[in-house]
Amino acid sequence: MERISKFQLSAMIILFQIGSSTLFELGIGAKQDAWLTVLTGMAVSFLLLMLFLGIQRREPNKILVQILVQYLGFFGKIAAFSYVLFFAYD
Repeated sequence: MERISKFQLSAMIILFQIGSSTLFELGIGAKQDAWLTVLTGMAVSFLLLMLFLGIQRREPNKILVQILVQYLGFFGKIAAFSYVLFFAYD
């Protein structure tokens, strides 16, 4: 399995956020304040990026699904399944 660098992970998350914001028309009801919706989404994505990088540093040889199952047990399986469904949907 090929490992990705921190820069590649950051770029993927940022590009995912930019790409999905136009797909789902985030902030369409906000009208002139739509930039606040995008800014909030970017802030939340940045926190998620920090979480993923922390997980990667803690368990460098495991994938996210394995880590979720290891630390959260049954709830980790639910979280991993939800994670897979989210990306399959998007």
